[in-house]
Formats: sequence, C-alpha cells, structure tokens
Amino acid sequence: MGKLILMVLGPLSGLMFLISVLSYVGDSKKRASYSQCTGTIQRIWKRRSSNNDYGKQYLLSPIVQYTVNGKTYEMVGNHYSKDMEPGQQVILLYDPDDPSKAI
Repeated sequence: MGKLILMVLGPLSGLMFLISVLSYVGDSKKRASYSQCTGTIQRIWKRRSSNNDYGKQYLLSPIVQYTVNGKTYEMVGNHYSKDMEPGQQVILLYDPDDPSKAI
C-alpha cells in the first residue's frame, strides 16, 4: 500500500513542481513587459480569513491608488508589512496594455 502511494505521489509532485516553474517563468516574462509607477496607499484592508482553524485570523492588504495616462486606478496589494500606512508612496508595476492590472 505504501509503495502504491509513493508511485502516485512521486509523479504528482513532479507535475506540480513543473506547473509552478512554468507559471513563474510566464509571470516573470509578463512582468518584464510591465511599466513602473508610483502609487499611494489609501487604506489597509483588514478582513477575516476564510480559514478559521486557529481562531480569529485576519488578512491585511494595502489598497493602493495609482494614475496612468490621467486615469486613476486602485489595486489590492498582495503584500503587507507593519510599517505600511495610508499616505505612504509605493512602487508598483502595471500592464501597459491594461493599466488596471497591477502588481
């Protein structure tokens, strides 16, 4: 039974690793074509985590506003650190073909 599990999990792990690498390479190429701009943190979004196995868990994300070609956009940041605060300026990358897409 243990060998059967290893026979299934081994190739599955390899496949998942390959998918991760391909995704990273694709994202890296895409980011290389992104443009840079400065945004301003408008607020810190605090929301309850969907995983409540450990009690009350909260996720924090900065809401960043930025302007490209005279049009203003907002994005939810995927990284938060305790030194972030509203009014702080941050560097972000946006897709020049669709400035609403930013990282």
